[in-house]
Amino acid sequence: MELSVKVRAATAPLLLNEKTGYLTMNGDWDLDWAAMVHATRLVDNKALALEAFRLVVLVHHADHGWMVMDTGAGAGGAASSHEDERRRQVFAFRDALSAIGKEDLFFRWIEIVQFEATQPGGLTKDKEVAVAQQIRDLFQAQGIDFDDFWKQSVGSDGIAGME
Repeated sequence: MELSVKVRAATAPLLLNEKTGYLTMNGDWDLDWAAMVHATRLVDNKALALEAFRLVVLVHHADHGWMVMDTGAGAGGAASSHEDERRRQVFAFRDALSAIGKEDLFFRWIEIVQFEATQPGGLTKDKEVAVAQQIRDLFQAQGIDFDDFWKQSVGSDGIAGME
């Protein structure tokens, strides 16, 4: 799997907002605790701003040493407005599900999408259709029409930049 794909999966906003450091580690991803403590001290001592770490990943390569990957840079050098809007939509959806006591559906939705996206071949168009139906069925079993609930809680028919 390509490094950028692994980094995107490991730094997905939903994953980072919902899991502790230990739970983000897997066979493809590890954390350098000593470096994280050092970085925290630099921020605490005002030597670096916390924002300096917001959209970057520091990767150590055996042959090349430490490398910096800017995970938020698009063509214009900043995080895409579509990405920001998608993030807002997902959190609004989560909050709406939590408000009706169905937060477990949100996490199951995320698990399904992340699992399918990391399978060999990725999330193809055909696979997207099947996964979307699986998710609709999951929500319907709980008495929720996924599409209607999404539109009511998020305010649009689809995910930003993907309509």
